[in-house]
Amino acid sequence: MRKKQSKKEPVTQQQPGDSTDSIISQSKRKLTAEDKYFAEQDKQLIKRKQIEKKKIEKEKKKQKTLLCPECGDKELARETIHEIPVAICPECEGLWMEKGIFQSVLRKEANILSKFFQMFQKK
Repeated sequence: MRKKQSKKEPVTQQQPGDSTDSIISQSKRKLTAEDKYFAEQDKQLIKRKQIEKKKIEKEKKKQKTLLCPECGDKELARETIHEIPVAICPECEGLWMEKGIFQSVLRKEANILSKFFQMFQKK
């Protein structure tokens, strides 16, 4: 009859004067360091996947259909005009922006808008 083979321990070269216990403890230290390395790699991978999932969820929220606040039943078409995301109603041709976009445009383009509004001021 054959004897069942047991799991083999990692082979380490035995130095003169090394006891079996010291060799086993060395192999355990290596496994522990390796386990720590892979645990850290897994942790980083999970973090990257969570960030990626949040980005995808944000995109899905942005892609939800919007109805025109003026018409009520018409779906807004999403477009980008001069790198500014807007939604346009095909019925009333209303132009809509997400919260905060208009304020950022005002800050960036203050000179252009002030010149535009000056054209309509009474002299």
